[in-house]
Amino acid sequence: MKIAVMTDVNAGLDYIGYDSEITCLRSSVNFGEEVLVDGIDIKADEFYERIKNITDPKDIPSTSAPAIGDIMEAIEKFIEEGYTDVIHFPISFKLSSTGSMVEQVAKEYEDQIKVHVVDTKMACYLQGYLAINAKKMAEQGASVQEIIDRSNELIKNGKAYFVVEDLNYLVKNGRLSGMSGFMGNLLKIKPVLELDKEGYIVTKEKIRTYSKAIETLIELVLEQIKDQKRVIIFGFHPSAQKCSTDAAKLLNDLGIDVDLHYKYMSEIEARDKVKVLLASALFGSPDILLLDEPTNDLDMETLDLLANLLAEYKGTVITVSHDRAFLDSFATTILGFEGLGNIHENVGGYTEYAEIRKIREKQEGKSDSFVKEKELEQKKEKVKTKRSYKEEREYEALPEKIENLDET
Repeated sequence: MKIAVMTDVNAGLDYIGYDSEITCLRSSVNFGEEVLVDGIDIKADEFYERIKNITDPKDIPSTSAPAIGDIMEAIEKFIEEGYTDVIHFPISFKLSSTGSMVEQVAKEYEDQIKVHVVDTKMACYLQGYLAINAKKMAEQGASVQEIIDRSNELIKNGKAYFVVEDLNYLVKNGRLSGMSGFMGNLLKIKPVLELDKEGYIVTKEKIRTYSKAIETLIELVLEQIKDQKRVIIFGFHPSAQKCSTDAAKLLNDLGIDVDLHYKYMSEIEARDKVKVLLASALFGSPDILLLDEPTNDLDMETLDLLANLLAEYKGTVITVSHDRAFLDSFATTILGFEGLGNIHENVGGYTEYAEIRKIREKQEGKSDSFVKEKELEQKKEKVKTKRSYKEEREYEALPEKIENLDET
């Protein structure tokens, strides 16, 4: 017995380290008369970039299932290579005709090879994981039935949530009902969608904003896994490949070796943990960046790099630091907390702030010792003005005493 594994391009294997030993059937993306093979002629980030600029729903591209000729070619190749069985993991039968097409074509070869089609009821990485897991099991000597049983167990326990900014594409390609898409776009809803147990795309939550929809999606995932002992989570974003490259570059720039990029935080040294946390804060270039003593446990090389990154940062950086040289390297405004709640704002780095403070104190006739004496006097004055419990009771009784005096 020799088992081959096959899936389709919807499994996302192109983006998680495509294994050439898993045959991938490819559908076509049709931009009008322009026909592109998914994953070869056009990648996910290119596809989403193109549809992002479409204003007329009529211009939204359509997709075509893999050609029958491609399916036949794949099966014939398996036969030539001596495989006895093929297990195919297509996108959900409810979302595409790919699975049923493979079943029909396979009948032509049933006396030469057995083709087992498993309705994944899934898409994207969950579908791809089924194929990867099946390949590993086959390599370990598992039977076809054992692989199918395990796959069905994973399908039963799997869950897929996702969010899209525009519902028109799902409607045009028949993966969401026209009424649901129309109402969602009309009301400007950014719904959290899910693949149900039958493999249909349905609305899980109706949210008004994209950011809130993402928050809801995360909450749903956390709720789903809270009682589980072992969980595998896959995340996909149209810009995932670029994000991965940018993240790796940032980690490298901060002195995190490539060998550590896929380690758990518990497996790396404390100084490297600080660098990873800095990378996670800097990644994505948030509008406002809050840093509390960011130079702790950093070597000089990383400290200089961080200072340069912050100096070139386009957003707002708010940092608390006792490292005066570090503040001088990038700060454009210093908020000095002086005395009892006095805050002085000065343009420039720490050196400029210190000079201006000296001038200000000299003009006001105050020295450091004078300031401390005044602070002490103010504290004493507060203590003096605070009434004791006995004095407070006497104070509360005064109105009654005054009233009694008036009566006499």
